[in-house]
Amino acid sequence: MRTSRGDTIADWIDRFVSHHWEHTPQNPTTKRTLENTYLLRFRKLPPDVPLTIEVLRETLINHRQGAAVVRCTALRLASLRSSQPSAGRSSQGIY
Repeated sequence: MRTSRGDTIADWIDRFVSHHWEHTPQNPTTKRTLENTYLLRFRKLPPDVPLTIEVLRETLINHRQGAAVVRCTALRLASLRSSQPSAGRSSQGIY
């Protein structure tokens, strides 16, 4: 899965959800966890802009729960990026 620097936050979230369900069985508990642990926080980010440090910094400053949003987003979406296969390295999951 190749991405460009201009991918929007919505693009990253879509890929995160797809990757999540490739590696997690769907049931009521896992669906609730995805919604309440990740998507709830991801929705605090502007969907139609590229995922950048500046956007995460502004979210941190402007939202009461910004620290949780930024921490969750940075860890999970950065892990998604690093889990993509590259030459000489096997793909690692994001968990």
